[in-house]
Amino acid sequence: MKRRDLIVAAVVALANVAGGADMLRADEARAADPMREEGEARFKEGVKLMKEGKFEQARLKFQQSYAVAQRDSVVLNLAIAEQNAKMPVESLTHLRKYLASTKVDAKEKDELRTTMLPQLEQQTSRIQLRGADVLRVKVDSYDVLPTELIDVTPGVHHIDAGDQHREVSLAAGESKLVDFTPAPPQPAATATAPSIPAASGSSAGPQVEVPRPPTSAEDRDVVWTVPRIAITSALVVVGGVGLGLGIAGSSSASSADDRIRNDKTGVASCAGVTTGGCADLGPAYNAKSSAQTQQNAGVALGIGGLALAAGSVVYWYVRPAQVSVAPSATANSGGLLVFGSF
Repeated sequence: MKRRDLIVAAVVALANVAGGADMLRADEARAADPMREEGEARFKEGVKLMKEGKFEQARLKFQQSYAVAQRDSVVLNLAIAEQNAKMPVESLTHLRKYLASTKVDAKEKDELRTTMLPQLEQQTSRIQLRGADVLRVKVDSYDVLPTELIDVTPGVHHIDAGDQHREVSLAAGESKLVDFTPAPPQPAATATAPSIPAASGSSAGPQVEVPRPPTSAEDRDVVWTVPRIAITSALVVVGGVGLGLGIAGSSSASSADDRIRNDKTGVASCAGVTTGGCADLGPAYNAKSSAQTQQNAGVALGIGGLALAAGSVVYWYVRPAQVSVAPSATANSGGLLVFGSF
């Protein structure tokens, strides 16, 4: 609908107001109701401003008119003024109100639904709420009724329903449903009772067969498995090898030390000297150092391996068997009772 068409529509609405059976027709009615007279005066001022293209000022006059005379024709002209003033959300709100009136001609409603309404809906966006508390909903900090279709400007909007918050982005002409419905509670996990075969020839109730908890001796037989034996054996071997290396290193170090002491030069006189007779003792000193390193490493490896082997035996075999929990069950006339026992 072009601007000229909108102005014409406003003039037509004015004609309806001023016509036969519409508002403020009789001088007697105006005299008896000064508020109605005031409403008519503001309405006429609004129409005049519309013709002059002063749509925001006309909107103000129509608001004043409607405040004292709630007429459908004022609502329609208010919507037209707001559309021309580039206020599509407000215009759409008043147009929906006009179309919801039972006093407006059905043919006129149909015409507006095919002309003005689609134009405004293409310029705006819509939010529909589900599952929100009616008394605690705000859209962009403004209170709204979630039972209604909420017209908004295109863009990002913030919706608060109690302690829940949603952010929604809308394009022009787009509608979105924002759901605040709480998620259904998850059902609690329930234990499924095992099927119980009925005992033949017995009427005392179902019989339950429960595996017998293992004894301490059986526990020890079970835990002493092949992998654990292999690990323990390997640790013993490592410990033995380490001790063997330590003993061999100790022997080599002792031999090198004897050679140095038996040398005519003597240990003290060769300290820091690498020439002459002392040069012949260099290999002996190196052999002694290597042997001592081997001795220390072998002893550490042997002790560590044997300690770990002993620890594994204590942990896997010597220590008391673990306490096991096995289910047991009894049956009575009221049904099956399942519980745990130590």
